[in-house]
Amino acid sequence: MKLHSPSSRRRRIRAPEGNALDLVSGIVLVVVQALLCGCEEQKVVELPPPVVTVTEAVQKQVQDWDDYTGRLAPMGTVDVRPRVSGYITEVKFTDGDVVKKGQPLFLIDPRPYQAEYDRAKADVDKADAALTLAAADFERARQLRDKGVTAVGDFDQRSATYKQATGAALSARAALEAAKLNLEFCTITAPIDGRVGLANVTVGNLVSPDGKDPLATIVSTNPIYAYADVDERSLLRYVRYYLGKDKGAHEVDEVKVPIQLALQDETGFPHTGYIDFIDNRVDPSTGTIRLRGVFDFENGLLGPGLFVRVRIPSGGPYEAVLVPERSVASDQGQRYVVVLGKDNTAEIRPVGLGPLYEGMQVIKSGLKAGETVVVDGVLKVRPGQKVDPKPIAETAVLAEAAESAAK
Repeated sequence: MKLHSPSSRRRRIRAPEGNALDLVSGIVLVVVQALLCGCEEQKVVELPPPVVTVTEAVQKQVQDWDDYTGRLAPMGTVDVRPRVSGYITEVKFTDGDVVKKGQPLFLIDPRPYQAEYDRAKADVDKADAALTLAAADFERARQLRDKGVTAVGDFDQRSATYKQATGAALSARAALEAAKLNLEFCTITAPIDGRVGLANVTVGNLVSPDGKDPLATIVSTNPIYAYADVDERSLLRYVRYYLGKDKGAHEVDEVKVPIQLALQDETGFPHTGYIDFIDNRVDPSTGTIRLRGVFDFENGLLGPGLFVRVRIPSGGPYEAVLVPERSVASDQGQRYVVVLGKDNTAEIRPVGLGPLYEGMQVIKSGLKAGETVVVDGVLKVRPGQKVDPKPIAETAVLAEAAESAAK
């Protein structure tokens, strides 16, 4: 048996270790070469410019308005009451009817008053006959006195009788007039044009002038008042503008300041009237003053007590730059728009805002008419970045503005 030396045994053991290291080194080399090749073949991919919708800022004459909440009130409210006592024989209206001035509403049994009228008329005839006789006697007594053939006492007696007959005739005519009025009062008519409420009495009930409840209530429907409370600062602005505009006026209500109104379910402000009254003092607890507008509604649509929206022009019309409302963005309280410059490069432009006008945003500073602004995609554009603009149709802008104004 052949023996091996320890040195040769150690060599046989190390040989496999050298092969493993060579294998690992080869794998690492292949991986590094693959990575290097990949880096050489990688290319930078440029993203396309963002697509945005744009439109041009327009210039238009606008009017600033101040909006308030108001309440409608009738120009007149009348409680219908009887002037004579009697039994109701007929109700000549339906609850809620629109009635005209002089239209019959209730009928009271006229027979007692007709009898009184006939008696008074007979008394007038009697008094007229007595007056005629007294006048003839007085005239004869006067002629005889002038001839000196009658006593002075007889003339005085005929004169007194004539005066008594004259007074009796006047008294009888007054009684006849009173009886005639009472007979007319048996027909209760509407004192004003308006809408009548519920009839508080029905046929057969006895009514009298001193009754507690009215027979019915009528409220006028046209024209109608709208009351609103205006703050002190706005009032001063109205006074300075409108009195300065009309040099001949001394009070605001002499200028016919326009006021517009809308019901809660109406879009825009379709009703126009004028201010006819301003209260004589500012309420110190609220700092507001009450004013009143007059509105004409032929169809009687508006009813007293309704809440309405009213607006008053805060000054004269002026030229302003307008853009769609959604084209304005905000960054830390600063309002801005994105304006496209040369080669469709985006520019962030700070702007000063005015009020909304017919759904469009009024720009007071920072933008000129005709400049192109981004409408959709404002937040995905960076300053100096090129964009792919898509013009938005003018009809779409107008439709959006109308929808925004309706809200």
